[in-house]
Amino acid sequence: MNKERHNTYSVSAQNQYLSKAECMKKAEEIIREEYIVGMTDKEISKEIYFHAWAYHYATLLEKKNIHILDKLKRHADPIDLADYGDTPFRKMIYNLFWLFPHKRLNTK
Repeated sequence: MNKERHNTYSVSAQNQYLSKAECMKKAEEIIREEYIVGMTDKEISKEIYFHAWAYHYATLLEKKNIHILDKLKRHADPIDLADYGDTPFRKMIYNLFWLFPHKRLNTK
């Protein structure tokens, strides 16, 4: 199997992706439409979920004039997916983050 990266696909870090269920729906669409190969729907959903929350947290801090996560915010949106996924270290972070319970916040 050739693991060279050929396909990339970007997803906007929207508030709907603060939900694991919504991330799974989007991941299933990405797999179904073959936008990305070499990743499972679960791997894709975890990456989308992590980036959406990173963007959300950075935005909340920014509103309080705390700019410690500005660089993270710039990298979190758009969520750039690529064939065969991210680096092993980042995949580990996505997996760990997925395990933590996150309460859907009122984002309006």
